[in-house]
Amino acid sequence: MACQQHVGATRFHTSVHNRSFSGDVRLNYRRYFDAILLQTGKAWAIAPAKTVLVQLLLNTGSQRSFIRQDVARDLNFLVQGTERPSLFTFGQSKRPATFTCERVALTLRSKHGSNENTIEALAIP
Repeated sequence: MACQQHVGATRFHTSVHNRSFSGDVRLNYRRYFDAILLQTGKAWAIAPAKTVLVQLLLNTGSQRSFIRQDVARDLNFLVQGTERPSLFTFGQSKRPATFTCERVALTLRSKHGSNENTIEALAIP
């Protein structure tokens, strides 16, 4: 498998749930030919009692943001309410799976600066 390494930085501006965010994104990635790679990053999660560096999976096609339930509880993020999302999987012929999960508010701070953004995410098992 051939590989090329790239390093770069770029400025971004986006809108999520009618809120605008901007900041710097620093990229350090390898391009593997004939492979599918996922965008990831790291940011500081600001919790009431502590700040923790977390790994992020960036999915620009997702309609929602998610956080692992154990991480949300460990960091004691403020619960905003509950939701019952439906889970559809590829090739599924039955009804979608539904479950109840908490919607939490969390603040993320750039690893490379002072930009902070508060978002809501569904805490999933």
